[in-house]
Amino acid sequence: MVFAYLALFSIVMFSIGTLVSNITQSFLIDHRVREQISMADDIAVSVAPGMKNFNAQKIYKTALDYGQNLGGRVLVLDKYGVVQSDSFSKLNGVSLEIEEIDQVLDGNAGSTNALHELEIEVDNQSSDTTNDVKKEKIYVMYYVSSIVYDGNMLGVIVLSLPVQDIFDQVAQANGQIMMVVFIASIIVVIISFLIAKVITKPITALTHIIKKMSKGEIHQRVRVTGKSELSQLGQAFNTMSEQLERVEENRNNFVSDVSHEIKTPLSSMKILVESLIYDQSGNIEMHKEFLGDINNEIDRLSYIVNDLLQMVSMEQDRVVVNYDKVHVSNLTSLVVKAMAPIAERKEITLIHEDNTDAIVLGDKIKLQQAVTNLVDNAIKYTLSGGEVQISVEEKELSVVVRVADTGIGIPEKDISHLTERFYRVEKARSREAGGTGLGLSIVERIVKLHNGAFSITSEEGVGTTIDIILPKFIDEDKEVQ
Repeated sequence: MVFAYLALFSIVMFSIGTLVSNITQSFLIDHRVREQISMADDIAVSVAPGMKNFNAQKIYKTALDYGQNLGGRVLVLDKYGVVQSDSFSKLNGVSLEIEEIDQVLDGNAGSTNALHELEIEVDNQSSDTTNDVKKEKIYVMYYVSSIVYDGNMLGVIVLSLPVQDIFDQVAQANGQIMMVVFIASIIVVIISFLIAKVITKPITALTHIIKKMSKGEIHQRVRVTGKSELSQLGQAFNTMSEQLERVEENRNNFVSDVSHEIKTPLSSMKILVESLIYDQSGNIEMHKEFLGDINNEIDRLSYIVNDLLQMVSMEQDRVVVNYDKVHVSNLTSLVVKAMAPIAERKEITLIHEDNTDAIVLGDKIKLQQAVTNLVDNAIKYTLSGGEVQISVEEKELSVVVRVADTGIGIPEKDISHLTERFYRVEKARSREAGGTGLGLSIVERIVKLHNGAFSITSEEGVGTTIDIILPKFIDEDKEVQ
């Protein structure tokens, strides 16, 4: 993050510096041109009489005076591009081929200017006896203006003035800008490190705790302060940690409970089988009774195993739902008929209200299983003499299957956890009733597979009401399933 800030800052500052440098350089050069282009025109006017009269001495004197006064070089050319006078006295009689001169001589422009880079020799006295000559490049501006007398073009003058000072000033300014950028970059790095340390400190702490959790130490929390995004992340992590602890606790309890559930019938069967093995009486009735007890224990084991297998299958999304039109009242009638003997043995009244022809689209077997689980739970936790009522209510867009009992009820603090896997309200009471803590979790999963909703209301000592809300199938075809 620090290097990203530094790179971004450097790119921005370099871009701004380059832009400012170019704008400044262009402004200074334009300003210099505006000042000196008029000087070229003045020189052209001054040498025009001398050119007309072929007065070489006057032309040279004029060129020399202007060149010395302006600190530059003045060349006077005839209309054929031949130098007639050079304030440096080096190019007299030489024909010059420069684009700007050709433009003026051809009549394409009365005056023009252009920037040129020249290589000049500079004396470098490295010792008392030896003079070394080296070359360096400088920038000069050529100003070309036509020499006109009585309406006739007689030639052109070329005023060559150095503008290297402008480039030197800009280079110096660039150096100062780079120094400022360098100092600012150091400040940015320091500030970025401080900010990064503040920002990454809670992330580092969270990472450390996550590593500890990955090693099995799930009882971890992070300190949360403020309301920033990192604080929200910390709160979410603490919530997740609490849920993991609860799941781990429920899992451990479930393993313990299921182990007990499995061990109890196995122990009973072992005792019964050993009794049969060592029995020498040959009592047929006793043998039948023992075998019947063994059969009941096997049924109990099958019930536990089936719940476990079904829960795992649903959690891994391997459930196949065979959708069809299902007459809800007929479905609940089948459940009531199947559960009636169990209710009679506990002396519980089973009431069924089925005054609707509502149809839903779903898997009849799975929906029947969900309702059966609810009725079975209601019977388990309702005392003798109580009631369990199964009703179907048709609404505009939904069908509500309600299972209400007059049982022992559920504490309010436990209601929100009832559909969690392995959760059981009171272990001793649930074990006595034969529950595994998976029934309502399976019911909720089946309801969700049918795009339905699931709600529980309960009051201790009064009873529990559970609603399954399914989307109603609206069609003129009223075929009963």
